[in-house]
Parts: sequence; C-alpha cells; structure tokens
Amino acid sequence: MSWQSDIPAGRVRAPIWIYDLDRFCMVWANAAGLRFWRAESLGALRARDFAPQSQSSRQRLVDYNRMLADGASIEEVWTFYPLGQARAERVALSLWPLDGGRPGLMVEVVGNDAAPLSPADLRSLESFRQSTALTLMVALDGRILLCNPAASATLPQLAAPSARLSDVLVNPAEAEDLIARTSRAGCQTEVALRCGDRHAWFLANLRLTLDPVSGDACAVINLTDLSELRQLQQRADHSNASLRDALEAAPVPIIIISLIGERLLFANTVAMTAFATTPERIADDALTLVTLNRETIAQARSALATETRYGPIEIRAHLTPDHSRAMMLTGRLIEFDSEPAMILSVLDVEELHVTEQRLSEALDRERELNRVQQQLVSVVSHELRTPLAVIDSAVQRLRRHARVWSEDEIDNRLEQLRYKVQKLSKLSESLLDAARLDEGRIPFRPTAIKLDEWLGRIVQQQQELATANPIFLQRGLLPEEFFGDPQLLEQILVNLIGNAVKYSPHGTPVSVDARIVEQRLRLTISDQGLGIPLAEQSQVFERFFRASTTLAIHGTGLGLYICRQMAELHGGTIDLQSVPGLGTRVTVELPLAHALD
Repeated sequence: MSWQSDIPAGRVRAPIWIYDLDRFCMVWANAAGLRFWRAESLGALRARDFAPQSQSSRQRLVDYNRMLADGASIEEVWTFYPLGQARAERVALSLWPLDGGRPGLMVEVVGNDAAPLSPADLRSLESFRQSTALTLMVALDGRILLCNPAASATLPQLAAPSARLSDVLVNPAEAEDLIARTSRAGCQTEVALRCGDRHAWFLANLRLTLDPVSGDACAVINLTDLSELRQLQQRADHSNASLRDALEAAPVPIIIISLIGERLLFANTVAMTAFATTPERIADDALTLVTLNRETIAQARSALATETRYGPIEIRAHLTPDHSRAMMLTGRLIEFDSEPAMILSVLDVEELHVTEQRLSEALDRERELNRVQQQLVSVVSHELRTPLAVIDSAVQRLRRHARVWSEDEIDNRLEQLRYKVQKLSKLSESLLDAARLDEGRIPFRPTAIKLDEWLGRIVQQQQELATANPIFLQRGLLPEEFFGDPQLLEQILVNLIGNAVKYSPHGTPVSVDARIVEQRLRLTISDQGLGIPLAEQSQVFERFFRASTTLAIHGTGLGLYICRQMAELHGGTIDLQSVPGLGTRVTVELPLAHALD
C-alpha cells in the first residue's frame, strides 16, 4: 500500500494498527500490533470481524472522525478484547488517509501505566462510552474534566482542550451558579445549551463527587434533552384545543372520562342532549351517570388495559335508576388535559332495534304468507285435480255405456262419483273454515251438550265409516251436560278420529278417552299408526303442514290447524305426542267454567 510508506519509522515499535472507518475493517498493523491482537498474520487479523456491535459504537467512530478532522487531539484509555480477553490500554488516535480518499483511524498504544481495571470498572467504563445520555465531569472552577462520546457529539465545544462549562451554556453566567448549588447539595434544573448552531433545553442533574485522578471535588452532570418534550407539550396543548373543537362538532355523543377517579372531563352537546343534561347540570348529572354505569365503564377500562380499542359493543346505558336504552359503545385510551383518559362514543340504537323488530316481524309475516300460498297451491292442485279427473272420466264412461250397463252398475258408478264429490266438498269446507278462522269470522254458538250421548253418537258414526279399524270409547266420570259449540266440537273429534284411522294400519285399534282432569274436560284420541318424527311435532298445528311419514297418503294439512283454532275458541288447548312406528296420541282439554251440572 502506498500509504504505509508514510508511517514514521520511530512509531513502529509500539503496537499500531489502522482501521477503515468506511468499511469497518482492519487494513494494516505493524508487528507489535499483530502481537497485541495475537494474530499470526495481517491476513488473519483482517479476517476478524471488527464491525461496530451497536449504534452507539458506530456513532463514536463518526464522532472521532469529525473531531480529529477538526484538529482535536485524542488520547484515551480503551478496553480491548484480543481473543476474548479484556485488556485496558492508553491509546492515541489520529486520522490516516487510505487509498481512494477513505478515512482511516490510526490507533497507537502509548502506554499501560494505569492500574489494571477490575471487571466491574471495565464494564462501567464501557457503559459510560456506549450511553446515549449526555454525561460531563466538571471541576469546581468550571473546567471540563471528562465527557462521554454522546456529549462530545451533541456539544462540539467540548472538543476544545480548554473547554469550560460556560462554553456550552446559552447564558454563560449560569455556570457559576450551577456549580455553587452543586457544591451545597446538588441540584436538578432546566438549562439552555448551545448544540452547534442551535439552542436546546436540557434537564440537568448535578451531583457532587471526587475526581478519581486528583482527588479534588467535582460535579457530575447528566443531561436529558427536553426539546422534543417541550415541542410535544406545545403540540398537545394545541391538539387538545383542536380536539375539543372536533369533538364538539361530532354528530354522535362523545364523552371523555378520566382514568384518575373516573371524572367526566368532556361531553359534547350531542352527548348532553342524549343524556338529558345541560352545561349547568353536567357536573352533577355526570356523577350520577358514572355511578349508574360503573360496571360498563369498568369493563371498558379493563379491556383497554390490553387492547388499543374497545368495541363497538352493545350495552344497556342507564340514564336513570329506572330507565335504560340500548347503545353502541366504542372506546379508546387518550391523554386529555394532561390526564390519562378514555374517550367513548355512545350511539343510541334503541330506535334501530324497534325498527329492526318491526321489519323482522313484517318479513316473518311475508314469509308465512308465501309459505301458505305455496302450500295452498300445492294442496289445491293435488287434492282437487285427482278427484276432478276421476269424476270427468266416470261421467264420460257413463255417457258411453249408459245404455248397456245394468242399473246396479250405474248405481255403483254414481256412488263413486258421489264419494269423490263429498271429498271435494270436505276439502272446500276445510279451506273455508281455515280462512274464516284466520279472519275471526267463524260462528261460535255455545249451548248445552249432553256429553255422554254426544260422545257415543260421534264414535258410532265414525265406526260405521271406518270398518277396518275398531274404535273404542272409554269414559271417566263426566258431567251430564257440557257448555260448548256442538258443531265445532264435533268437527274437532271427527277430524282427530279420522286422522287416527287414516294413518293407522288396518286392524289396529283407535282409542277415544273422555274424562275430567282438574276441572277440565280431557279428550284423548290414540292410535297405533305411522307416528310423527319428534323434530316435526312442533309444526303439526301449522296450516298445510304434513309430516314426512304421511306424505304418501292424501291429505290437506289443515285438520290439526282447524282443531287447534276451534279448541282455542273454547278457551282450550290441544297437544300431541308421537313416536314413529308406534303411534300418536292427541289430547284436547276444554275448561268446565261453563259446564252445566
């Protein structure tokens, strides 16, 4: 290297090496330097990693480059770690230009006359050098005895060999007062310092100690930069004013609650309106509101201890002890008027819930109407089309064969036609009954019914129609007469017995049981038929509903619906229990309030 020839011969006896400040690597060392680093060769030394291990170490190198370029003379005690072993040496630093104009730092070991440092002292010294806080040691006459690299970088005046405390103070006259106060008891105060071409405020913490070299009293000064803090405070003051204006203009209720004592710090006009208060009463009313909603506030505060945002979440906000409303709450932590606080936006959603409920009910009605309409079309198209097709076919055959058929054959065909017409008539009556029940137009004419005779007659009629299934009537102790609408009650019983027969295998019995239970007439119709799945049993009393086990058998799905409506006209109830494959039991209970003894 061309620059090596410029190294004075007299300086090569001491350990010397040159460090590239741009590339952070070792570029040269003399023989003593290689022995110092315990390196077998220059190549081995260069292969080692000498890059700064921290940002503060990197900044120190930048500061050395600047200070040496400005003509400063630097001689310090450094701690080295050749092959991991600590070694404290006094070194002299100078700049040495490298190829391409890169800056090189020449380090020359000038002596080891200092007493060996203990491990604790070595660590303390290194911490002092690496610290980003500014630290000065000042003699009581104002001379700067020592400063750490962070202080040298921030306060360039300290690089001068005869630097004094007054050199860095915006007001030099303060130096004497600061040292006097430190001599008495130490002090902490704010001072303005000259940081190159700018001034900045620092918090100065001054303590009296002894210079470990001379034994004389001196002051250690720790400096904390307050510039950003002061700027932040000014911005905070401005921000609070702007924040108040913005919150006041917000269209939703906003309140700010202090985390110190849960006091109300702010409420915009919309919030005061929502909580029915005024600026004159807000202080008293806020105390009441905070007390009534303490649990909600505690939940928000607890959530914000770990999260940056709370909500939105729906709550019941208590406006008075007896009145609350549904509100949507969202919260964040802020600092307001220099206090830690929660900002809460509270949106009244009570009316929204009412509207949603009304809309939901309207949609339910619309869905029910659509369902009923679809089922009605399905039932009518299926239950009407088949009998009409049979009737049409039978009439055509009668026309073609009337002259050749016997009277008995013609009577048989006419009876079949009559049966189909009766089915259509029954379907029409069921549809009309369902419509009249929905509209409240079905006539209700209660009168005295001779109960025992009435039950026997209906069961006998149903037995004559259902010859394939025996129908058994069991009676408990019954009143002689019962007050009800005989036509509606007969329709209930006929529908239930008809269903039991219709969905039961031939030969299986159907049971009708009538008795008084707790001042109510209980009619129970049981069969051993197809049964209904448990999941469908809650729907059997709805219009047009048909259980999945009965779809292969013709039906309208109106019978049980009509039975329920007619039972309710009497102030009664109807219930069903069923097990698929085992049968069904339907129970009707009617009050005896109007029974005639």
